[in-house]
Amino acid sequence: MADRTRVITRAGIRGRMVPLQEVRKPTAMSAPTASAPGSLVRLQLDTDVDVSDALARLRLQPGVAFAEPNFILRLAEIPPGIQPTDFEFPRQWALENDGQYEGSPGADISAPAAWAHGTGDRSVRVAVIDSGIDYFHPDLEANVWVNDGEIAGNGQDDDANGYIDDVHGYDFVSGDGDPMDDQGHGTHVAGIIGAVTDNGKGVAGVCWEATLMAVKAFDENGEAAVSEVVTAIDYAVANGAALINASWGSPEPSLALQEAIRAATDAGVLVVSAAGNGRTDDPYYPSAMEEVVSVAATNSRDQRAPFSNFGPQVDLDAPGELVLSTMPNARYELLSGTSMAAPHVTGVASLILSQHPEFTIPEVVDILRNAVDEIRPDHPLGTGRLNALKAVQVTQPLPTARLRLPETLSGLATLEGTAAGEDFVGYRLDYGVGDFPDTWVTFHTGDTPVAEGPLVSGFDTSVLHEGVHAIRLQVMDSKGQTAVDRGRVIVRNVFIESPAHNDIVPAGRRFEITGTVFGQGRTYTLEHGPGWHPTAWSVDGIETSEGGTHPVSSGTLGWWDTRDLPADSFQSLRLVARNELEEVVGEWVTGLVYLDGRLRPGWPQYLPSEDFYPTNDWRDVHVADLDADGRQEIIRVHPGGVTGAPAELRVFDLDGSTRWTAELGSGEPYSDIPAIGDVDGDGRLELFAETGEEGRVHAFRFDGSALGGGWPVQLGARRSGKVLADLDRDGFMEVICYAQLPKAGGGFQRQLAVFDHTGRRLADWKINHCVQDVDVTRQFPAVGNFD
Repeated sequence: MADRTRVITRAGIRGRMVPLQEVRKPTAMSAPTASAPGSLVRLQLDTDVDVSDALARLRLQPGVAFAEPNFILRLAEIPPGIQPTDFEFPRQWALENDGQYEGSPGADISAPAAWAHGTGDRSVRVAVIDSGIDYFHPDLEANVWVNDGEIAGNGQDDDANGYIDDVHGYDFVSGDGDPMDDQGHGTHVAGIIGAVTDNGKGVAGVCWEATLMAVKAFDENGEAAVSEVVTAIDYAVANGAALINASWGSPEPSLALQEAIRAATDAGVLVVSAAGNGRTDDPYYPSAMEEVVSVAATNSRDQRAPFSNFGPQVDLDAPGELVLSTMPNARYELLSGTSMAAPHVTGVASLILSQHPEFTIPEVVDILRNAVDEIRPDHPLGTGRLNALKAVQVTQPLPTARLRLPETLSGLATLEGTAAGEDFVGYRLDYGVGDFPDTWVTFHTGDTPVAEGPLVSGFDTSVLHEGVHAIRLQVMDSKGQTAVDRGRVIVRNVFIESPAHNDIVPAGRRFEITGTVFGQGRTYTLEHGPGWHPTAWSVDGIETSEGGTHPVSSGTLGWWDTRDLPADSFQSLRLVARNELEEVVGEWVTGLVYLDGRLRPGWPQYLPSEDFYPTNDWRDVHVADLDADGRQEIIRVHPGGVTGAPAELRVFDLDGSTRWTAELGSGEPYSDIPAIGDVDGDGRLELFAETGEEGRVHAFRFDGSALGGGWPVQLGARRSGKVLADLDRDGFMEVICYAQLPKAGGGFQRQLAVFDHTGRRLADWKINHCVQDVDVTRQFPAVGNFD
């Protein structure tokens, strides 16, 4: 208590407690009296006496050994969790799971225990970029953001932020200041983050006092164009959001979206995203972006929800199956999805910032990734399942632990990541067998901080068995805190690279077998057999490099002569590696290798891609006699990469050799379907292709040189479908491009542009009433003479 002081005299070592009622209340400071030397005396000060001043004066008294406040001590027990009065709270297993609905007790985020440490602060603004929010919902209305600088309904931009009447947020679908939810998804997400809690009705939110900004970018069908979402992100950042919840995404990457999220992160805004509902480990954007916290979904038994994505891009997981939350028109519903998992994390991030507004976004991310309970799902789901109590118990920044692991480890490996922190002491790398090891083995320690670089180099992976292993990074600081990250790798030191599974090779020829057998003293054999699961293996026609007595690293394992095998048949190849004791240490089978008797010399051609092959255009191959020599060439666009590698226009001769390549644009769209024809009347063909963010159409002559003139031309649009036709019957064909053009208010309109053979723009039409306003593959115009 602030009005109590404890005093002890200098003489003696024994004392007694003087009952409070026995102590006079001094009106002026004087030396306290005691019945015996060493007595402990309690003084009660008048309410108008300054405690600090009184203590200072008491300590100057000659008979006083010390004077201090009469501190309150507490039992060393965990504070009891707070049970809110919300009527539906017992159904919210994600917040507190006591086994309801056949769940596992404790398979929750420990919300009541976390609320004992704090329930949020309205200063933390959370932007829900979604289908809007029902801001009249009785369980949301009090927590919905109110823009104090805007006067509702006056048709003016009162706060000069560029948006009229954005009292609760903005609707980027309709282009007005009414972000009312007409789909339901956004209202459900908002309720998970910050429903009004302890009000005797409805549900509880993770953060009781979050301020929810309604940023509507998705229509009643749950769809949004990238341009609308980018504008919504910019709006959230400009209007003071500390957190953005992104319960949406796409398997297609977007540089525009990545730039917007990177700008938000640079501005100090944390973006939390759903990992996706595709039951896959394929990248899903924006959750796969480095700047985003990616959240997978679990069920009430701490298992991966069957719909949830998984894999290395996931940071952590949270409840996402049968989650009860708010819906428009004062309703409540159970919904499932990683869309429901992400707002649990966003709500906990809001609790963290409520207690520690000084924490930076990277520091909050470190806490979220470490404030988890370990679960053992069927597929990797990040560091673990969210635990809100652990998150709010962190009172100072944790060290940073980040692993950047490849999918497979082979040979002498370099493992990269980050091991750092303000009070960094050291880090340790461990490995264990399987996804969830019971035993860990330390293979490297370091005492120097590492920021996005090698944690260990030259690690001999042959000490590990072939197959799945877990790698764990632990980073320690001088405050006794440890941050942990872990990942899954597949150790592959025995494998065949070429031919690959389901490959096609020429029958009746001798060709190279490449691959790896890594490890000191290892030897190997190669064998072939008919079909998918051969019952017998043969070495006939096989010649191993140096007799298979030496390790090979991404090199020639041997040669396979198929002249004695039947053409047009399936074969399998087996590689077996042994150690110095003749024990098998690894085996690899390449199945369904097709011996094709019809392949021409030089084929097939392998076209590796830096990242992935787009699913739309990459299969499109053209055949044309470009140089009018009577022989056809093969033309295709080789896709660019999400890391910035440009696409290429490639031309092959009949023997499989590359005649020429020409660089196109970089960025999305990553590929194209080229238009080919003689536009300048010289009897040889020209080629036109468009890739990349700039929407630039490139033009090339038959030999790969630039066509020149006004080419390349800037469309301003992208994903152009191109056709060639002589529209004006002047003997020269025009290039007609039909493409998507972003609209100023969001969405897309269509552009139809016409260029002559010199690159001069002849016409440019905008089509404003196209009903398709989301990202689609390119469409092609039809040309004909109807009159």
